[in-house]
Amino acid sequence: MLFCYELTRKILTGYDQVCATFCREQEIARTSFDILLFLANNPAYNTARDIVQVRHLKANLVSIHLDRLEEEGYLMRTAVAGDRRKRALRLTEKADPIVTAGKALQQSFFSKLEENIDADSMAVFLRTLEIMNQNMDRLLEEKN
Repeated sequence: MLFCYELTRKILTGYDQVCATFCREQEIARTSFDILLFLANNPAYNTARDIVQVRHLKANLVSIHLDRLEEEGYLMRTAVAGDRRKRALRLTEKADPIVTAGKALQQSFFSKLEENIDADSMAVFLRTLEIMNQNMDRLLEEKN
């Protein structure tokens, strides 16, 4: 199991390095970039609270970056029907180039990770991950 931990650490470190370079080139803060891609990749999650809960970021850090992204025109906040305090986050057209380039960066990173893995091995790996995901769902349900 130490291998799994080490592999996870390497993947996260490699992805962080790729993103850091990208963010310097785009002149955008890493957390702001993460927020834009999170919103673009996960349309069901569209509030600051979602970002805090799912991404496990500190609320004040998210708030600072959302304010900056809104001021710079990358996103807007809209009222949520039935909840006067909740605001939905919507990406603007200005965010499109960064989101498009960010998604391409993610795709390239994962394509490199999958190099030299044949289709059958990848299918087994993905099925194994799905089973592990289902097992985790059951474990989490047992805790509640």
